[in-house]
Amino acid sequence: MQTAMSHAFQASGASSSNARDSFYANADKKREAAIEAAKPKLTGWALFCDQTEKTDDNAPHEPRPLTLRGSKPTATASSTSKRSTATTATVSNGTRPTVTSRTGSTLALKRPGPSQCCTRKSRPPLPAKAYQPKRSSARWLEQAPEYILACYDNKGKTCDRYTVYFGGSLYDPEMGRTVAYLGMSDAPTHPQGFSQWSDAPAYIRPHSSEKVRWLDLPEHIRSHVIARATTD
Repeated sequence: MQTAMSHAFQASGASSSNARDSFYANADKKREAAIEAAKPKLTGWALFCDQTEKTDDNAPHEPRPLTLRGSKPTATASSTSKRSTATTATVSNGTRPTVTSRTGSTLALKRPGPSQCCTRKSRPPLPAKAYQPKRSSARWLEQAPEYILACYDNKGKTCDRYTVYFGGSLYDPEMGRTVAYLGMSDAPTHPQGFSQWSDAPAYIRPHSSEKVRWLDLPEHIRSHVIARATTD
């Protein structure tokens, strides 16, 4: 009787084990089906790439080295080959570079055009233009020497009535944006007269004076200006 009972327990245990295995197998199948259903459906180019990747996974992958020295050519294939096809490049002296693939197809090499170049050559900086003080227009400096920039007259408000600014050939680049000028009285050559050199920024002009033409200056003032500019 005990033997019969043991056989019955063993049978019931085997049946429960089979039922458990079948239950887990069905659960795995349902889980895989749910995962597949949740995946996005591939169409068009995405589907083609997915199938190509699966096909290439079955074949051994090999590197495709491309070694070119002394130039920057680009390769255009005359025949199509699989993505896993390996290619090698050879460059011989005096000949055009060529690339040979595993399938025997020859790749023609050519130099990249302007649209294919990603590097941009920088232009050399332009040379700095030397500064030159601005000269008054021709109507103010008619018959004046080229080194005269402007003339001013304050009508006798101060002892230095006349002011003449200098530039041109008398301008020294070491002065930067500073120019020399000559202040004079009505009689600069008189013992009690006034005639003195000084300098000022090129953009500053005497506020108490008005601009006058070179020919409006007295003749002895013009002669004195030329004498001091050429002899000092």
